[in-house]
Amino acid sequence: MDGIKRMKPGGRQTGLTGWLTTWLVAWLGVFLAAVFFSATLKNDAFAASAYRLVSQGLFVTLAALLLLPLPQRWPGLIATSLSSAAVFLLLSSWSGADAVPAAVLFRLTLLVFCLSLALWSLLQLSGALFPAQAGLRSIVALLFCTVLALPLWLGPVVELLQPGNTSLDSLIAITPLTHFSVAADYDYLRSEWFYRNTPFGSLPFHYPGFYSIVTVYLLTVGMLQLARWWVGRKFTAILATQNL
Repeated sequence: MDGIKRMKPGGRQTGLTGWLTTWLVAWLGVFLAAVFFSATLKNDAFAASAYRLVSQGLFVTLAALLLLPLPQRWPGLIATSLSSAAVFLLLSSWSGADAVPAAVLFRLTLLVFCLSLALWSLLQLSGALFPAQAGLRSIVALLFCTVLALPLWLGPVVELLQPGNTSLDSLIAITPLTHFSVAADYDYLRSEWFYRNTPFGSLPFHYPGFYSIVTVYLLTVGMLQLARWWVGRKFTAILATQNL
């Protein structure tokens, strides 16, 4: 029929090729940005091996969130998160992580994957809730950075807590900086800089367990995806009602 547009032969292949090209260019951009970031860490006198790995993992996750195309379905979500983990592994090899125990590298890579899953799921849910809202990616990235810096901007609050207050452990457990440090066996809150500039080092606290962190991430991803599915059903029902 005249009113129906026919797909040109090879149109689907052309679209797939364009998507793959965009994705690969974005992935390369993430890797190059991470390489540049790692090069700056090599000149840092405080950049011990664990510190570098923690910083690289967090940077790769953030750069991927900002640069990679937004996945729409589960396979794309998993593939995009795996690509972030792959960038981290390549970066670790490039920056000389040979002396790092394999168990530490495995935990950090798994954490990059889990955190990426959570951030992309949050972005997907935000897109489902506010489909016409621009800049959602930047908002999620800003939220991530805010939570990441939790030990810094909550310092004055921590000073008011009494020693042994269990809420301190909860505050520490929220930030991804803690999660990556636990994966790297790095006591960052008692490192030289944090000990001098934050009150955490002078207080008794406990880090969460690594597999508890992973479990919470996966549960969070499940809840975000369930919420996204529920929102999608609600919007579909509303549209169906309007079309009656």
